[in-house]
Amino acid sequence: METKAPGVIKLFGEHAVVYGRQSMALAVSRYATCSSEIAGKNSLRLVLRDLDGAAFELKEDELCGMYAKYKESALSAYSKSAGIPTDFIPFVTIASRLMCEHGISALGKRVVVSSEIPVRSGMSSSASCFTAFACLLANGHQLSDSQLIDLARDGERVAHANAGAGSIDVSTAFYGGYVTFSSGSGARRERIASSPGLIIVNTGPKLSTAETVGRVARLRETNPQFADRVFEEINDCAIKGRAALEKGDLNIVGSYMFRNHELLRGLGVSNDRLDRVVSLSKASGALGAKLSGGGGGGIAVVLAKKDEAERLALTFIKNGFDAFIVHPSMTGASGSK
Repeated sequence: METKAPGVIKLFGEHAVVYGRQSMALAVSRYATCSSEIAGKNSLRLVLRDLDGAAFELKEDELCGMYAKYKESALSAYSKSAGIPTDFIPFVTIASRLMCEHGISALGKRVVVSSEIPVRSGMSSSASCFTAFACLLANGHQLSDSQLIDLARDGERVAHANAGAGSIDVSTAFYGGYVTFSSGSGARRERIASSPGLIIVNTGPKLSTAETVGRVARLRETNPQFADRVFEEINDCAIKGRAALEKGDLNIVGSYMFRNHELLRGLGVSNDRLDRVVSLSKASGALGAKLSGGGGGGIAVVLAKKDEAERLALTFIKNGFDAFIVHPSMTGASGSK
């Protein structure tokens, strides 16, 4: 059995979404994959292929013990007290909840997790891995979409020690296509069919999301009027950008992406290489470009006409960036036997 979940890019709304404004994400054609096979033992064996094939094995009592720790501990203390390698804790948490709350056991399975999504870059690699993992273990059982999303979000909550983590990332990886989110209305699938040319440009290592979120929080503490004004303008980009996508007007979509990047730059979450990608995009005829995710490095998303995407990708490569073309992934998490 194998399950895949797509990577996620942010088209609009980063950081402002933390303060109640709207954001918009899109699932794209880079995937996290989870596969399982019968292991012949009364335990769950996890293999993280992208960590040099690192493996960890737990028996039933150990899974139950992890569940008890998770329910009893604050997120900030849970990982420190878990007593297992950090990278495995989110997956073990999901497996333990499935077993203890839903009676769905992963015992006797060997599960391999791998991903072609750049790690810690702004493409939600961890959310995609946790979504694929939860869907794989729950396959064949009658769990609702909201239950599966909540289980996968537990991986994000644990990985980031943040109860609010994964709200839009996991929903987008699960559903596929375009998803909007605000704290007031939650995640919502958008019925948008637009399939533009998209180039992902990786600018290199990024700051942690916690660090850039903290940077914005400090700015808002010292200059609340400025920060709130920027948040409102970012919200305007998200609302009008979504409307333009619904109409298929990619020129307008791109203009709001450029504007959104400038606003994020004003919040102090861009850097020289991200700004360089946006400048190159403008000079090379792209429709739009902006950082994606927490910022401080990582990826930029470039919007283009489909017949221009390859030329633009080569332009970024010639200028020393890692760049590749992606397409909207409209189906979300999916499995095959």
